[in-house]
Amino acid sequence: MLKDTRAIDTINLHVGLYDPNNYQPDCNDIIEAINSTTWRILKRVRKMKLQALGLHTGRKMARVVDLLSILKQNVDILEIDTSPITAWAPLLQSFPRLKTLEVRVSESQPRSLQAETTFWTVVSQLPTLKSVWADTIPIPPLLDSLHFSHLISLRLYFYAGMAYGEWTRSLVTIFQQMPVLEKLLFSHVVSTSETRAEGRAMQITTIASTNLKHLELY
Repeated sequence: MLKDTRAIDTINLHVGLYDPNNYQPDCNDIIEAINSTTWRILKRVRKMKLQALGLHTGRKMARVVDLLSILKQNVDILEIDTSPITAWAPLLQSFPRLKTLEVRVSESQPRSLQAETTFWTVVSQLPTLKSVWADTIPIPPLLDSLHFSHLISLRLYFYAGMAYGEWTRSLVTIFQQMPVLEKLLFSHVVSTSETRAEGRAMQITTIASTNLKHLELY
């Protein structure tokens, strides 16, 4: 079908690859057929001249890095669902057209300071990236030199597993290092005596986000 269509200029792909080791042996033929079809679609889409391409990886899908690698030059909207951040974070710098990024990190996955640092460093460096939605990826320390001069919209949610100081440091970084931010949705972990004390101790000495128009704090 894709070979015969000439007028398509926008595609949103919701795709994933399956690991046959996670299924019964009698499913191997079906899984192989699905994976083979997915690869043919991806290779065809890579050759198309599209105005916009969205890539949405399935939840906990296998070989996410391979999926990202084949379309990294073409993707405008990227959604990654519960795939290990250590695998895909270094690849983000290879997405020259990326405008919108949405990532969810599973609470069961181990944290990686290096991967989280890579993630936010790349977010600050991609000039086309305007919107980020990130679950449970705090902004690490020692990133004071970064300036997120292109980011307009940010949704940042923390659900569990945060160490003391992580959500407040993230919020301070947002206000001090995101000068063109217009929309912020920020939700920290469940309120406890410790998180409330952390919030009271937070200090924001300067505000760079003077363009902020929409603010939601939870």
